Amino acid sequence: MKVFMTTLAVSSTMSILPASAATQDAEFQKIARDYVDGLLMSHPEYATELGEHRFDAEVTDYSPEMRQRLLARAKQFREKLKEFSDISKLTAANQVDVRILREEVESEIFNLEELKEADWNPLVYNQSLANGLYLLVARDFAPAEQRIPNLRKRMEGIPKVIEQAQANLQHSPRVHTETAIEQTQGAIGLVLAAILLIRGLGGADQRVVNGFGTAAWFALIGGAVLAAGGAMLVGRRWGRGLAVFAELLLLPVAWYLAVGSHRALVGIPVGVIALTVLALLFSPPAVRWVSSGE
Repeated sequence: MKVFMTTLAVSSTMSILPASAATQDAEFQKIARDYVDGLLMSHPEYATELGEHRFDAEVTDYSPEMRQRLLARAKQFREKLKEFSDISKLTAANQVDVRILREEVESEIFNLEELKEADWNPLVYNQSLANGLYLLVARDFAPAEQRIPNLRKRMEGIPKVIEQAQANLQHSPRVHTETAIEQTQGAIGLVLAAILLIRGLGGADQRVVNGFGTAAWFALIGGAVLAAGGAMLVGRRWGRGLAVFAELLLLPVAWYLAVGSHRALVGIPVGVIALTVLALLFSPPAVRWVSSGE
């Protein structure tokens, strides 16, 4: 993404120039660093994705108030960048960087002021509900004992994200809603698989639960559901068949959790979600979409 390119570019060293030019470069680099730091702070899951782990315990704030503050901040940076109208006073590297940063700022303003995806696209919230969790358990950037506390804190922030999603989302397109449900299910499966794998590698008693076998099962289901959701989002009809297969596999799992393991609080929601997704997949619009040649 552009902000990643900006992060790399602003770290480059300045050429030897006259004092006035060096001053211009120093001012620009400070503005660029401030913008990138603020952007990563306000999007902690994206920071984790880029390898910046200062905000690993945080989740994104999707409230209208926060989005208004981010919009005002972006407009302030747009005004600051107008000071560099004569880019010939900057080093060659910073001449490129200032163009990239201007485009990034304008893109952020457009997304917050015009596109407003948080008001209609449920996939936006998957960054917190799924990807932000998965990154902490799947990437071996630190020992598990350091990553798991941050994972727990992010999980504690999920109810707030769901509350904000319920308050914000209106008139969501059907395909985005169905894909969001599919991807969230898949990511949960992959997260559980990673946790069980870490637990097994850490020497947990495998007689209580076979962590490796269970991890492989969740990885299979989670991967299938994620693949199905991604396929449907880009119009691949085979994704529906894969999704139906994965949901059917989840039904006996839900039954076992609720009845066999006496964990109704887990099994019942899994079953309800699976049945809901199956109903959506077999709804008249979904069937017409699969049958059409468009």
